[in-house]
Amino acid sequence: MIAAVLYSASRGGFLCFLVAIILFYFLLLYNERDSKNSSVKYVLSLFLIIFFILAMTWSDSRPLLARITESFNEEVNETKFSRIGILKTTWKISQDSPLTGIGLGCYQELFFLYRDRNIDDNRVVGAAHNDYLQFLSEAGYIGFTFAVMFLSIFLYLVSRRIRERHDFSILTIASGGLASLSSFSCHSLVDFNFQIPANALLCFLVMGITLSTVYS
Repeated sequence: MIAAVLYSASRGGFLCFLVAIILFYFLLLYNERDSKNSSVKYVLSLFLIIFFILAMTWSDSRPLLARITESFNEEVNETKFSRIGILKTTWKISQDSPLTGIGLGCYQELFFLYRDRNIDDNRVVGAAHNDYLQFLSEAGYIGFTFAVMFLSIFLYLVSRRIRERHDFSILTIASGGLASLSSFSCHSLVDFNFQIPANALLCFLVMGITLSTVYS
């Protein structure tokens, strides 16, 4: 999986993978801070670090490093679509229909009407590269609030129950599930993960496994 992330040269995917790995072990260290299995966690941490270094060495990580470098040196072309420009246009769309939004699935058509006429770019923009902002523009503050409530209830149920469990295997699965969901959430800030059906299905599958694990 690490090699796949490196070969994809996805900047967001790589950084979110690191966030997930770091969060996973922080959750394990926190939940098992008084456990006798601390040595197991340290061995696993060392193994993952070594494996990550070997993956970086074995795979050709130069395309990924080059793309990360380009992020700091990229020149803005005012006649082409940029992610910043797309996000600004999406925010403008969301403010014109703040409560109910423009309707799910209508983003591509509405973006064409709001696009900057000074941009000489005929590409079709079907996603904002930020799932949260696009969902806000499509579902409005009402739909966005319900989504936040759903996620808040899920996190509350898992976090309340996980503190009561002391089985190392259950804590490991639950921590891995939360770390995986954090990676999904972070990547959605810079991409359109949840608009890919396989990704959305996998995310809800992980949520179901995590919730059922802590309540098993």
